[in-house]
Amino acid sequence: MNFIHAKNYEELSIVVSKMMVETIESNPEANVCLATGSSPSLAYDLFVDHVRTRNTDVSGLRFTKLDEWCGIPMDHPSTCEAFIRTKLLDPLKIPEDRYLSFDSMTTLYDEEGRRIHEALTKHPIDLCILGLGKNGHLGLNEPSSILIPFAHVANLTEKTKTHPMIEGVVVNKGFTLGMQEILNSKRILLIVSGDGKHEIYRKFLNQEVDTELPASFLWLHDDVTVVVQDDRFN
Repeated sequence: MNFIHAKNYEELSIVVSKMMVETIESNPEANVCLATGSSPSLAYDLFVDHVRTRNTDVSGLRFTKLDEWCGIPMDHPSTCEAFIRTKLLDPLKIPEDRYLSFDSMTTLYDEEGRRIHEALTKHPIDLCILGLGKNGHLGLNEPSSILIPFAHVANLTEKTKTHPMIEGVVVNKGFTLGMQEILNSKRILLIVSGDGKHEIYRKFLNQEVDTELPASFLWLHDDVTVVVQDDRFN
């Protein structure tokens, strides 16, 4: 596991953006799995700026949505869908057939999970961008006595229900890629940023793999880069 220490959020975002650029430069048909929220937000803006400034060909690029809240219309501003479309899909004009996304409104949970899993067997993830959750979750793989390997619907913990993205919205479940699908990624980038994560980050550094701390399973992968925002974690 490789650790990169960024002095602040801006520097962290530059590092993440550069890794995204390196990925598509080495493989123009790469599949990039996208986390949402404040941690990667500026990095995505910088990536789009780079692509536009360099007139980079992204016609072969694929994006995969890491997770999604259940029961919120896809065009609702609280969805991961709205975030990804605003930040990346619309600015880069990514066609629908090159974007893999959970449907937030379906109630056919098992079928939706199978659809996502089958699509990933055809187009595996080259770079998986993740954020460290306050409770140690990855995507919406929540702390539990068990973890699910494939795409599925998870029951959200009380801490996750207070996520800033869904402030004022009642959400009890969420779609997420499973742990095996995340660990099957060729390369993984974990962003450690934001408030209220000091204790869970300290536990993560213990290198003890525990289902109650899903992020700890990243210690089983052989190509993980952790980008840490030092002005929040020192």
